[in-house]
Amino acid sequence: MLSKDYLEAGTLDASYYQTLGTLFMSAREEGVSLMIAFLYGAGARIFFTLLYRSKLIPRFISVWGLIAVPLMLVDQIFFEISGDYAVHITGIPILGIHFGLIEIFMGVWLLVKGFDSETPETK
Repeated sequence: MLSKDYLEAGTLDASYYQTLGTLFMSAREEGVSLMIAFLYGAGARIFFTLLYRSKLIPRFISVWGLIAVPLMLVDQIFFEISGDYAVHITGIPILGIHFGLIEIFMGVWLLVKGFDSETPETK
């Protein structure tokens, strides 16, 4: 519909449709970015909640992950709204860095220690 109107308008009103198209593309870009952040955050919250309840890893790692998820989401929302990270040092997002650190720490922990083999059902 929009492309048909664009062709019918000719060159006089072409800038209007070009501006409208740029606006739609920008809204789509930011919407997808926020949607990915929220879905990733929801999955991470479920993951760390399940790890906390199952006691497969030490509780402090699960709690750290549960704290890092909202911080990452706040930082992402602030970035999308203002175009700048909420709290940053030379462009590195401080609120979002906790999530990267927990992923690295948990990966090393699982490689070195593994899961707790004595779950509550086997004790």
